[in-house]
Formats: sequence, structure tokens, C-alpha cells
Amino acid sequence: MDTLFNLIPLPENSGINGIDYDPGNKMVYWNDFNMDRISRIQLDGTNQEVILSTNSPHSIALDLVNGKIYWTMYNDRAILRANLDGSSVEELFKYTSFVQPTSILVDPVNGFLVWSTRIVNQVVKATLNAINEEVVRPIYAEGMFNEECADDTTRLFYYTKQTELGVTNLDGSGDRTIKLFSDQTTGSSLSKYGSRLFWSARSYSPSYTGLINEYDMKSSTLTIHNSTVTLLNGDELVINPVTTRIISHTPYNEPVAIEGCPDNIVVNIDENASNASSISWTEPGLNSWSSCPTMVFQGTGTNGGDFSLGITELHYQAHDAAGNIDDCQFSVTVRRFSDECNNRCLNGASCEQGVCECLAGFDGDMCQDKLTAVECGSTSMTVNVDARLVPGDASGVHFHNRSCNGVINATTDIITLTTDYNECGTILEEDNTTVTFSNVITYAKPGSEDGTAITRKYHMQVRVECCLKKEEVISGSFRPQLGEVSFSDKGSGDFSLRLERFQTNAFDKSESETTSVVGKGDYLYFGVYLESVPGVGMFIDSCWATTTQDSDAEPHYSLISSGLVELFMSLKKYISYSDGIVVHSLDC
Repeated sequence: MDTLFNLIPLPENSGINGIDYDPGNKMVYWNDFNMDRISRIQLDGTNQEVILSTNSPHSIALDLVNGKIYWTMYNDRAILRANLDGSSVEELFKYTSFVQPTSILVDPVNGFLVWSTRIVNQVVKATLNAINEEVVRPIYAEGMFNEECADDTTRLFYYTKQTELGVTNLDGSGDRTIKLFSDQTTGSSLSKYGSRLFWSARSYSPSYTGLINEYDMKSSTLTIHNSTVTLLNGDELVINPVTTRIISHTPYNEPVAIEGCPDNIVVNIDENASNASSISWTEPGLNSWSSCPTMVFQGTGTNGGDFSLGITELHYQAHDAAGNIDDCQFSVTVRRFSDECNNRCLNGASCEQGVCECLAGFDGDMCQDKLTAVECGSTSMTVNVDARLVPGDASGVHFHNRSCNGVINATTDIITLTTDYNECGTILEEDNTTVTFSNVITYAKPGSEDGTAITRKYHMQVRVECCLKKEEVISGSFRPQLGEVSFSDKGSGDFSLRLERFQTNAFDKSESETTSVVGKGDYLYFGVYLESVPGVGMFIDSCWATTTQDSDAEPHYSLISSGLVELFMSLKKYISYSDGIVVHSLDC
């Protein structure tokens, strides 16, 4: 534990069962079951004194409002009270049957006591004079802690059955389990700070061990604290805690939260019916770690009741002592069988009894979510795959070449794969009009099928293609602002072509004068560029000139037709380069 401790020497064979604290006087009180006494000491270790000699004191509780100390007498089966200095002892309650009281709590503001008994397992509530007792829960609470709420109610946290943390309202309502533990330990002296519960846990197998357990209700985590502590003088000491008390006056305002809000409910009824009967859902719960939460149901209808044709909106709202609010909203839809589909499914999905059966690669209640997308560039493709399609690690998703795997975006849950057209096993195919680059996205080892469709099975394959047209028109004027022109086929891909004018037949310097004038008899030098990967070539099928920048304008002067230069033009140079440029010069 990250603090320094003061060791208070006690007589040998002492048995400390209960502890409490008076912050005003900085004084610690404890009861010694073995020595039959109750003592106190200043927090600095001075003024230690025995204030009461009493038989088998099992637990104590301080009433600092009225200056009283309460305790249980285990063997004498009684509840007693005295002044804080041990004077004016009163026996308030005594069991006539064999019932042993153990833990005790006091709430002087609301004026009640709570104690737990064994043999007859009960949690009992009574007035400060231990009268008008009533059973809160029929359990043996090994440790208890009460929390006051803003609405003047009180709830009780408890540890029972050596395995269970629970909470209940002090009137016995709203009882629920917070956590069940698999290992059995005897627990005592439960305390709460914020979302965390602390208690002393004792195990007797294989040997006696005392530990301080901490359970965070907000994160649902158990911490078992180190039993080695450091004393003020620097020495280390191994302890076996029997009782623990957390004292804090720090405000706690963690907000209330509704847990397990029901999903929307859809019910189909016959054509001649007007409502659906006995519609029920699992009631939502409240987080245990907020400060005294309460929840109310709002809206028409009841859980387990009848609902009429149409949509009924339902609503739970929760509040806590700090003024926080949380909402839970859902709906019950009652419809006839004939209305259950009504063309609601998208992207080619079929509909069965109102449920859309999505084609591979789509998801959502109406199959509206497309789970894959292929982006085709001039030299590469990028594939985005929704992580919902992949039952495992994104690195297991890859192209045909297994070394080309995916990378997941933790924010969007999208797996991205990228490859150049000449890498990762990409295949080039062509016909008269199209160049197609294809690959296969695979998750895990491919099966025996050729795998051209996405499935939700463990082995997933999808064929991805980028289809780029072979033929397209690019144009420009004699003024050299020609730029880069891209084209695509239904968004499936882009080749990048560029038509550029040069100054000389060396084709090494482009024409940059925007006001350049071409005279009769001047030479024009043009180059056409293709940006792609090796294996994709280009030739000019036709070339023509117009008097405006509109390529369809008339008159129309053909320079190259079907790959041949027109006879009235003088071809000066026509060269095909491997780097994707075709250049030629024309005599005007």
C-alpha cells in the first residue's frame, strides 16, 4: 500500500473485530473480542485507553451526533450503548433465543440502527433505542455499509455467503447482487469510497491469510492489496487484516447510468388482430457505483402488457443524489405480417418475415451498409474492408501475396490494403475496350473454392478489380495550358493521360508561354503521356484539330485517323517510348 503506517502495540492474543473513527477528535476506537474490552487512541498514537470491559464485543459503531458508542455482544446475544468515554452503559436489546449479533451500523441523522445476526441469519433495522425492530433481509451479512440518499432513503451494501457483494434499500426493496466471486473468503467491516468497496477478506486454506480486498463497481475489477506495509520508521511488516475501515469526507458525484436498456421490439400479428398481447422485456438495471440511484418507467404500456398496432415509444429515466440523469429509450412496434417486408430491404437483399437477408458484402437491418470499397488509381488500387466481415486480427487479411496484409484504423474499424498493379499477385487482363487489374482479398488460409464472393465464414475471399478503359479523348489548344486529364469507368478506375506541347523536336522543354502564337509553316511538337505500370502501353488512334477549345467543334481537321497520318500533313517524328510517352511533330 502506498502510504506509511503507525504500529500500535497491543497485548498478545488480542482479537480486533471492529474499528471506527472520530474525525473531530482524531481518535480511533476498536473492540478486542479476545480481551473482552473496547479501547481508543489518538491518531498520533498517544492517549491509548480502555473505555469498556464487556463480554465478547463483536462490532462497534460511533454515534458522533449524540456522543454514543454502540456494540454487539456476540456470546451474550445483546445490543448495548454507552457514552464515548465508556460511561452510562445501557443494554438496549437481548435475544432470548440462540441468535448471535455480529456487525452493527448506526445512522444518527435518520435515527436507526442496523445489525446482522447469525444462527438465525438476518439483517435487522431498529430505532436508536433498539425498538421496533424489523427484518430487512433474511441473510447473514458478514460486512455492511449504509449510504444515505438525497431523497431521505438509505441503501445498504453487504457481503454475504463468503462470495457475494450485494446492495438493497433499507426497506428491503431493490435487492440485487453486485458481484459473485468464485473463491470463498470470510469478509468483514465493509466500507465504501466512491465506486469502490473495501473489506477484510480471510482465507483459512491452505493457511490462515488476511487480505484487504477492493472491488470497483464502475470498472467491475477486484484488487487484492499487498499485505506488506511500510511503517513510519521504514520497516516493512506483513499483516493479516481482520477489520478495515475507510473514512473519507470527499464528495462523490459519479453520474448514474442505466444498464441493459432493452432493444427495440418488433411483433407481427395476424391480419384480423388489432394488438399484440403479453409483450415483455428484461428490466434494465442501475449501476451500483453512483450515489443512491433511482429509476422510473415513463410512457404508455407496461412490461408484460398488451400493445396496439403501430409504434409505442417507451422510456426509463434514472436520477441520483448528485442530480445526474440518465435515459433509456426503446420502442415496441406491432405490425401485420403483410407489412413486415414492404420493399424495405436494399442492395438486392431478400426479406423473410420482416428480416432482411443481406447479400455477401452488405450489413445493417436493411442491408444498407456496404462493407467493402475499391479505390482505383492509375498505378495502384486501395481496398477498404469493414472489420465486421473479419472474425479476427486485421493482419490476417491479405492480397493473393500473403505478405501484402491489411492495416486497421482503430477509430473507424476499417481494414485498408494497398498495392501497385504490378505487385502482390495482381493479374492484368484485357479485352477490346478495358484493361482489368484483379486480385483476391483473403482472410486465413483460402479454401478449395475459387472464392469470388465475401462470406461470413471463417475463410473469407473477395475478388477485387480495377477496370480502366482503353480509349478516351484528351484535348488542348495551341496555348500550352493543357494540364492533366483523368478518366474513369463508373468510378472503377483512372488512367492518367497528359497532352503537352514542346518547344523543339528534342521534346525536353515544354512550351510555357501562354500567349504563344503559331504561324503558318511553324512546327508544333506534342507529347502524350500515360501514367501506369510496366506492361501497359499506348498508341494514338486518332488526332484532330478544331478552331476552338471544343473538341467537337467544326470545322474539323483530321491529323491522325485509325492510327495513320493524313496525307496533307507532313509527319516529322513519331516515336513510342517505353516510359509511356508518344511524341510527334507536325508541319503546319
